[in-house]
Amino acid sequence: MSKSEISIESACKNALQVCENNNITTIYLAYSGGVDSSVLIHSFNQVLSKGRAKNKAKRHIKAIAVHANHGLQSLADSWQQHCELNCQLLGLEIHSKKLQLDTEQLRINGIEATAREARYKWFFEFIDSDHAALMTAHHQGDQAETVLLNLIRGSGVAGLAGIRKQAERDSVMLMRPFLAVPENTILRYARQHQLEWVEDPSNNNTEFLRNRVRHDLLPLMENMRVGTSINLARLAINMRDVEGLLEELAIEDLAGSVDCVPNPLDGSYHLPLNKVDKLSEPRVVNIIRHWLKLVGFQSPARSVLLELAGWCRGEGKEKLTYQLSDGSFYGYRGTLYYVPDGEQDWLETGQWIELSKPWLMRGGRHLRMRTQPISDLESQSFEVVNLSRQDKCTRNDGSTRSLAKLMQDHRIPIWRRSNLWGVKCNSDIIWVAGVDNLLLADNFRLEYVP
Repeated sequence: MSKSEISIESACKNALQVCENNNITTIYLAYSGGVDSSVLIHSFNQVLSKGRAKNKAKRHIKAIAVHANHGLQSLADSWQQHCELNCQLLGLEIHSKKLQLDTEQLRINGIEATAREARYKWFFEFIDSDHAALMTAHHQGDQAETVLLNLIRGSGVAGLAGIRKQAERDSVMLMRPFLAVPENTILRYARQHQLEWVEDPSNNNTEFLRNRVRHDLLPLMENMRVGTSINLARLAINMRDVEGLLEELAIEDLAGSVDCVPNPLDGSYHLPLNKVDKLSEPRVVNIIRHWLKLVGFQSPARSVLLELAGWCRGEGKEKLTYQLSDGSFYGYRGTLYYVPDGEQDWLETGQWIELSKPWLMRGGRHLRMRTQPISDLESQSFEVVNLSRQDKCTRNDGSTRSLAKLMQDHRIPIWRRSNLWGVKCNSDIIWVAGVDNLLLADNFRLEYVP
């Protein structure tokens, strides 16, 4: 090992120090049975055992292995048995799960992406703790492959930044302690400690682009220039810095005007465009990318971003409509909207009997009474319903108005007006999602919580 290389033990100790600094009490080690994850569980088990023996603070951190059985190989069950037996020999707790992969997702996204998403979904569902971290065995070679893959795909700064060394998902810290460790260092550790591991034959299947990069492209580049993998990993670090600077610029340009809560009418997200028309096109593109990241959606192709940026800067038509495969962008009255497809599938309609309890919908959304209803309404029948533009509603002043007119008065964008829902008391509409509570007595209030 060269002087500049980080050792496996040092990588583990550095990660555990981060855990201690963040009050992490349990680390979950993603264990597939391959050589990388075999080194992961063995090395962390060793370091933690030494720490306990020396009565150090690290003794308070507990390690648990997690194994996802995708069922994609004929030997998948025997790999699971191998992992469970190996953890038993190490005295390490392990939890395994046989996953059922969605056939439709397999068809659309392919085997690798579907398996990865199912694996992480189970990991984060299983890890039920605010003081936990998930460790994976991604190493320097994986980082180099990822950067190259994203370069081939034409990714921007975020793609070239590669794999994050540390992130957070569902209140769980996700860590890759070996990300700066060369693959040869991991293999040397495995042989030195006489570890046994399984070989997944799919890793040699060159039908997968990542495997072609791993077995063909990277070796060729290393042959042309020694240290290519190290340089690609360094490029990822540099791009991560650039990504951070772009985020800071976007935050400055937005001046805190982003609301990440979806609108209750259609689940859309909106981006106010105050003074954006005075910014350059690249800065507006950067703002849109940052906004979509904040609300949890991937950026579309650059050609789409340029068209959206043009509208935001006052170019083109007064209104904008741009449909994608998974949602639509709309521009209306100085605001850019993104409406995900199927977002309102969470809506649950029916009788709302107990007003003291929230009306629950799918996905954790609910309606709740913000104040107690006036006494003569407590015994009335409430119902969460889909609404039509032709429905009539009575306002506080006694006037009757169609829902279509109400939408117009409140300047609700046209595309929203065909997909409405709200609350009825008997046959009267008393509340419309997305519209201020102007339909009944002042002391009656509903609150929508996404």
